[in-house]
Amino acid sequence: MTRNDQVSDQDRLPSDIESDELVGAVKGLFDQYHTMSVAAATSPLDPWIAKVFFVDDEPSPGKMDICCAMINTSRKLAMMRESLRVAFVVAGDHPDRWAQGTGDVEIVEDDADADAIMKRLEAKSPIAGPFLRMVPWTAVRVHVDRLKYSPLPDPPPAKGLALFVTATRAKVLPVMLAPVAVGGALAWSQPAIHGFVGFVQRTGFFSWGWFVVTMVGAAAMHLASNVVNDYFDEDSGADAAARSDPSGVATGTGLIASGVLSKRATLRLAAALFAVALACGIALAIARGPLVLLLGGVGFLLAFFYVAPPIRYGYIGRGLGEIGIFISFGYLPLVGSYYVQRLDITPDAAWASFVPGMLTTLVLFHHHFLHWRADASAGKMTPVAVLGPDRALNISIATIIVAYGLLIGQTIAGLWPPGAVVAVVAAVPLVAAVRRARRDPILPNYLQLLGATLGASVLTSAVLVVSLIVRVIVRGGPCSIDLPC
Repeated sequence: MTRNDQVSDQDRLPSDIESDELVGAVKGLFDQYHTMSVAAATSPLDPWIAKVFFVDDEPSPGKMDICCAMINTSRKLAMMRESLRVAFVVAGDHPDRWAQGTGDVEIVEDDADADAIMKRLEAKSPIAGPFLRMVPWTAVRVHVDRLKYSPLPDPPPAKGLALFVTATRAKVLPVMLAPVAVGGALAWSQPAIHGFVGFVQRTGFFSWGWFVVTMVGAAAMHLASNVVNDYFDEDSGADAAARSDPSGVATGTGLIASGVLSKRATLRLAAALFAVALACGIALAIARGPLVLLLGGVGFLLAFFYVAPPIRYGYIGRGLGEIGIFISFGYLPLVGSYYVQRLDITPDAAWASFVPGMLTTLVLFHHHFLHWRADASAGKMTPVAVLGPDRALNISIATIIVAYGLLIGQTIAGLWPPGAVVAVVAAVPLVAAVRRARRDPILPNYLQLLGATLGASVLTSAVLVVSLIVRVIVRGGPCSIDLPC
């Protein structure tokens, strides 16, 4: 059957069973959106379209009514009163599913009925109530007499490596591994100290093998944290709220909700990744010192209880989530990577973690803008959900200024080579994205803001690593298995 055949088949009058199935499918679509477009006209030459808040009713099995709110001064409402007919369409920004139809208009005159519609609109959309209280409006009920649902075929479920990449959100790994690379480069660039730390001998060489083990362990820890986050956000309803919010975008994988991965399979995947991280940690602890296990253990607790009960400190908000991310995906990876090579945590290493850590944290912070209303409705009180996007962008600007100001200060103080100041260039598109999001607070601008933050975080860390490598080369050669410092 062709695509045109499918659509034509939906245009015919359905049987009672088909009507029940059609209404059920459309109601599932309607639950995801707060607004719809309605078209009214008094003649073929005079059509008008409006976007309105709506809720649906099912007065009897296989039948559908749509209740919406029209501004009293709207020309579309005047046309509805005259023609008593409308057409409507409900669809998102991505044309994967949409519903359209026509119906007879009933102007709701009963105040109790209108109040009940208002309460349902407020319950469905967090922005409907505040908007409608600012303007005079009239409740309208559309008795649907023609309905068509047009879903595009679902893409085949991911399998194998593609499923793993989706389930773990592995595409963001460069952001999380950047602090590990900076910590290793910092250790590599500094003169070696020979002798013993406990029972472990400082050899004066940079160990590429243990650096790789560190990267693998850090990657496994981060991927496991992503899977755990997906599991508990789905369990709490935060991801479901994001999927039903037309003003935002769901950033969870949706694999549990779609049935591609069961909850048990998701937990097994997280456990397997945590096991890999633990194995790397044990190997590093035996070879390089037991402090590795302490650092890894703190990172595990912070990553796991970010969304896991009973603590769920990412839901408590008030900046606790951002502090946890700074420590677990900024400070700990950098100083841990440094410690594996140097067998020590120096003030330089701790101080060096601030710039990569702040930018990694800013990635998470800007991630909240994509679904802040849904977070608030699910009780996930991120700073953006608490402050609102406009005030939260003040934190963005302050963080950018502090991070890159600190980088310049650290470079002047000698922590970074002079070439590290080139990384400040990464702040230019980031600041531009913040200004664009403040000027026009719409979803595409928030997506661009997140992309700019990801790019700035990786680019800044890359410049720091390259500047350290150049300093070693200028000094006469890298510390390696073949060439002692």
